[in-house]
Amino acid sequence: MPENLTVGEVKKLCGERTYQRGLHYQRGERVTVAEWDEFSRAIFGEVEGSGKNIYEQEIYFSPAGRNRLNGFCSCPVSRNCKHVAAVLLEWIDRNQASSENPVSPLKGDLGKWLKSTNELLSLKNNDQGPEPGNKCLLYLLDEKNRGFEHKVTLRAVKSRRLKRGGWGKANNFNLFDLNSYYSYYGSAAGALPLDYEVARLLADDNAYSNHLPQIKGDFGLLALQRLLQSGRCFYRSLDNPPLSLGPPRTASFHWKTEKEKTQLEILLEGESSGWLLIPTATPWYLDTQSHQCGPISQPLSTVMLQALRALPEIASDQLTELSYFLLRELPPQSIELPVELVVNQIDQPPIPHLFLHSVKDSQGNRHHLARICFDYGPLTLPPYLLRGQELELIRSTEEDWQVRRYPTEEASALQSLSDLGLEPASPSLERKGELELFFERDSLAASALAWRNLVAELPRLEGFGWKVTIDDTFVISFETISEIYADIDDENSQDWFEIGLTIEHDGHKISLAPLLVQWFEEDAHDQPLLHRLEGNRWLEIPHSVLQPVVETLVELFSDHQGDVDAAFRLLRSRSHSLLDIEERLNDSGHQIHWKGGKNVRQLAEKLRNFSGVTLIDKPDGLTGELRGYQQQGLSWLQFLREYEFNGILADDMGLGKTLQTLSHLLIEKNSGRLDRPALIVAPTSVLSNWLREAERFTPGLNCLLLHGPERAEEFSQLASYDLVITSYALLTRDLEQHLQQSYHSLILDEAQAIKNPQAKTTQAALQIKAAHRLCLTGTPLENHLGELWSLFHFLMPGFLGKRRDFTQIFRTPIEKHQNKARQEQLQQRISPFILRRTKEKVALELPPKTMMIREAELGSAQAKLYESLRLSMTKKITGLLKSKGLQRSHIEILDALLKLCQACCDPRLVKLDSARKVKPSAKLETLLELLEKLRDEGRKIIVFSQFTSMLALIEVELEQRKINYSKLTGQTRKRDAAITAFQEGDAQVFLISLKAGGVGLNLTAADTVIHYDPWWNPAVEKQATDRAHRIGQEKPVFVYKLVAKGTVEEKILQLQEKKQKLADGVYARRAQDEPLSGISSEDILNLLTPIKT
Repeated sequence: MPENLTVGEVKKLCGERTYQRGLHYQRGERVTVAEWDEFSRAIFGEVEGSGKNIYEQEIYFSPAGRNRLNGFCSCPVSRNCKHVAAVLLEWIDRNQASSENPVSPLKGDLGKWLKSTNELLSLKNNDQGPEPGNKCLLYLLDEKNRGFEHKVTLRAVKSRRLKRGGWGKANNFNLFDLNSYYSYYGSAAGALPLDYEVARLLADDNAYSNHLPQIKGDFGLLALQRLLQSGRCFYRSLDNPPLSLGPPRTASFHWKTEKEKTQLEILLEGESSGWLLIPTATPWYLDTQSHQCGPISQPLSTVMLQALRALPEIASDQLTELSYFLLRELPPQSIELPVELVVNQIDQPPIPHLFLHSVKDSQGNRHHLARICFDYGPLTLPPYLLRGQELELIRSTEEDWQVRRYPTEEASALQSLSDLGLEPASPSLERKGELELFFERDSLAASALAWRNLVAELPRLEGFGWKVTIDDTFVISFETISEIYADIDDENSQDWFEIGLTIEHDGHKISLAPLLVQWFEEDAHDQPLLHRLEGNRWLEIPHSVLQPVVETLVELFSDHQGDVDAAFRLLRSRSHSLLDIEERLNDSGHQIHWKGGKNVRQLAEKLRNFSGVTLIDKPDGLTGELRGYQQQGLSWLQFLREYEFNGILADDMGLGKTLQTLSHLLIEKNSGRLDRPALIVAPTSVLSNWLREAERFTPGLNCLLLHGPERAEEFSQLASYDLVITSYALLTRDLEQHLQQSYHSLILDEAQAIKNPQAKTTQAALQIKAAHRLCLTGTPLENHLGELWSLFHFLMPGFLGKRRDFTQIFRTPIEKHQNKARQEQLQQRISPFILRRTKEKVALELPPKTMMIREAELGSAQAKLYESLRLSMTKKITGLLKSKGLQRSHIEILDALLKLCQACCDPRLVKLDSARKVKPSAKLETLLELLEKLRDEGRKIIVFSQFTSMLALIEVELEQRKINYSKLTGQTRKRDAAITAFQEGDAQVFLISLKAGGVGLNLTAADTVIHYDPWWNPAVEKQATDRAHRIGQEKPVFVYKLVAKGTVEEKILQLQEKKQKLADGVYARRAQDEPLSGISSEDILNLLTPIKT
C-alpha cells in the first residue's frame, strides 16, 4: 500500500491545472473505483468522464526515487490526466490524510467545507509569484482612443525574472488560450491559478473579439482587482513598477473658458498630472505617475463620466444647448452647468387623463379609441413608458419645464385600464408619440359591449381622481329591452311543441333564437347581449333576460343544429320549463308575453305543482285499503297515463310501491283501457311476492308468472292475461317471444337493474313495445347521474338529451364541479316525473329505527395480514390508475378492494397460505358476542353479508352454539320455506346474502339488522335494512354496522356518505349548501391508507 501519498505529489505528477480539474471530478463524485492491488503495486480506478464515458486508470508506484508515480488512462490524453489525478485524490480521501494538504476524514457539510477551504488556501499560496529564472505571465494595461471612444486594454506576455533584477524578453501570449486548448490538454507553462481566473473573468465581455481584451464592466473590475493582487500587472511597459491598489479619490468638475472656448476639466483629488479612466462598473482611475489604481468617488455613471472626459471644446453659442442636454441627462445638481438656465420644476403625482375619441382607418371604417395621458401641473404628457426618463425636460417657446415622472403611479393607472380589457391599438391607428388603446374582440358586438362596460366604469375612475374627456367623435348609444314575446305552436304533434321567442323594438320583431345561440357560444353569461341597430346604436338585452331561457333549455344550445332562426322544439314532457322561465324572468323584474299553446301551459301547471291532478278513489275490486300517500301515488300514476307520460315511482322501500302499481292496473282494467297485458319485470327473488300480492289485493287481475322450464307453452296465450310477471334474466332470454307481443304497460321493479345503458338487460327492455312505461325503485340513483339518465332514456327517450350531452351539461358540472345551478336545473326538469316519499315523511306510525356502528379492532396477526395486503394492493391499484385510468381498470380495482374487505371479515376468506394460519377473526368474535346478547334479549335478527363464504363460517358457529337460524343465498332453492322459517317459525337468526335478499322481501318479524360488512352503495344497504323496517313493522328496529377499525371499511362508510349527498341533491331541492361530488381516483387511493394506530 502506498505510504504518505500527498496532494503535492499529485500536483507534481499532473500539473496544477490538471490537478484542479481532477479535484473537480473527485469532488463531483465521478470516481467509481479506487482500489490498491498489492501484487501489481498499483491503484486501479474507474472515472465517469464527459458524455457518460467510463475511463479506466492504472497508477503504478516505484518503491524509491524522486518520481515514484506513473499513471495511465484509457482516455485520449492517456497519461497523468485529470482522471488519474481524480483517482489519486479519491484514494487520499478514503485512506489517509496528506501532510501537505490534509484531506479531512470528516463527512457531511463540515468535511466538504474543510476540503474547500484547504484548496482555497492552496490557491492563495500558489499565487505568490514566480521564483527567479522561472517563466510566468505578465500583464500590460494601456489605453486606446479612437475619436470619442476610450478603451483600456490588457496584453498578456510571457517572460522570466532576471537574477540581476528586471524582466527578460517578453513574448506575447494569447490569454484566452487558457480557456480553450490548455483546459483540455494540461496546464500552460508559467500559468498560475490566478491567470486562469483572470482569463475566465474577461472571457464573457470579450467572447466575440479578436482584439486585446478590454477592462470594463463588472467582470473587468474583478479581473483588475486580481491583477493588482498578483504584482504582475504594469502600465504600458515592464520597465515601470507594477501597479498597486491606491486609495479612493474624489473627482471634481470645472468649466474653463479661454478665447471663447469652454472646456470641462475633470480633476482627481491628490493627482498631480495624468490619469486614465478605467470603465469598470464602478469607474476606477490609473495614476500614471504613482502607478496606482483605485475607485473614483463621483455622482455620474461610468458611461457619462467617460463621455464627459471626451467632451471637446465648446463654442460660446453652443453652451446653452449643451446645458439643456446635461440638465436632461445628468442627475439633478450633480455638476454645475456651463450656463444658468431658467426652468420651472414640477414634482407632484400626476392625474391620469383618459381621452375617448374615434378615428377612421384607410378604408373609412371608424374605430373607437382611448388615449391615456398624464397631467403634471399644466402639462399633459404621454406615458412614461414611451419616454423612459424619470426627470424629463419639456421645452417650449414660452417656458421650459423639468418634470419628475412617477413611473409607479403611471404603471398603476395603466394596469387599471388593462384590467378593464384595453390593449394597445394597431400602429396604423396611433398618433406618433401617443398611447392609443382599444378593445380587441372577435365581433363588433363584443367590442361595443366592452366600450359600454368602460363607459359604465368612467364615474368610478373619476371618483379616484381621473380626468375623463369624451370627444364629439366618440358616439355610441345603448337601448335596453326587458320584455320577451313567446309564440307557442302545439298543433302539429302530440309529443312535442314549438316555441318561438322574439323581442320588439320600434315596431319591429327580432327573433331571439339566433341571439341566444350566439350568447351561449360566447360563454359570457354574466354579460348582456348586444344587437346592432343603425349607425352606432345598439339594442341591449340584459343577461337577466337571457339567462333564464338558456339555463332552462341548456341542452338546446349545447348542440344546436340547423337554422338558428327556427323556433325551439320541446317534448311535451318539458312543458313545465315554460313556467320556470316565466318565474325567473318575473323574479328579475322582466316579463314574458305568451301567445298560443293554452293546452301546453295548462299541462305545465299540472306538471309543476300537481294542482288539478284529480285525486283518484280506491278502485272497485281492490281488497286492501290505500293510505293517503298511496292514494296520491295512484293519482299521479293515472295523471302520467292520461297525458301519455312515463315516470319513476321512487318511494322508500316498504311504502307499498307494489300495491300502488296493482291499483293503477286495476283502474286500467275497470275502465276498459287494459286491452293488452301489462308486463312486470322484477328480480327473480321477488317474482312470487308479486304473484302473492296480486292474488291478495287485486284478485280480479288475471295473472301469469312466466317462469320455469314450462313457460315456453305460455307465450301463445299471453294476450289472454291482464298481468304477466317475469324476471330480468328471462327477459333477455325470451326477448324474441316478447317482441311479438304488444303490451299495455312495461313496469320494471327494482329498475336500477337497467342503470347501465350498455347492458343486455337494458337493451332488451328498450326493445319491448308498450304504450306506457313505469320504473319502480327506491334507489333510482346509486352511484352517479349516468344511472338516472339510463332510466329516463328507457322511460322517455330524448327527455334528458343524448348521453354525451347529458354528461357535459349536467353530470360533469354537478359531480366534479359541484355546480349548484345545474343541479337545480336537473332537479326541476325531472321532478314532475319522479314521485318519491320517505317513511319519515309519510309512514309516521312506523316505529323508530336506530343506527349503530360497532367497531372491531383487529388483532396483531390479522392486522399484519391486512397491512401486507394493503401494501400489495396499493402498489397494484396505483399502477392501474396510472396506466389505464379509473374507468378502464374498474374490475381489477374492485377485486383488489374486495380482498381487503375479506381480510377484515375473516382471514379464512383470503386465498393465501399465510392467511390460513391467522386466527382468530376480530369481527366474527364481535358478531358472536353481539348475537349471544341479542338472543338472551329474545331478538329476531337478520345478518347481511356480501360474501356467502362468510355466511357459511357464521353458520358453523351458530350450529356449535345451538342457535336456530335460517339462510337465504343465491343457491337457496326453497326461498319461501327459508322466509317462512324466520317469519313464522322458531329461527332466531336469518343469514342473508346481500344480493339474494337485499330487495323484495318482507321480513317484519325481525327487529334487529346486522350488516356484517359494509357495501359501497348506501342505497343497497338501506334497501336491505328496509326488509325489516317497513309497513307492518310494530317494533323498534335496531341496525348494527360492524366495522373493522382503521381499515378500508371505515373509508367505505365515508364513501357511502358522499354518494348519499349526490342522490339527495337530485331527489329534492337542498335546504342548505352542501358540496356534491362523484367518486374519483383520489377516493380510491384514500381507501388504501394504512391502519390507524
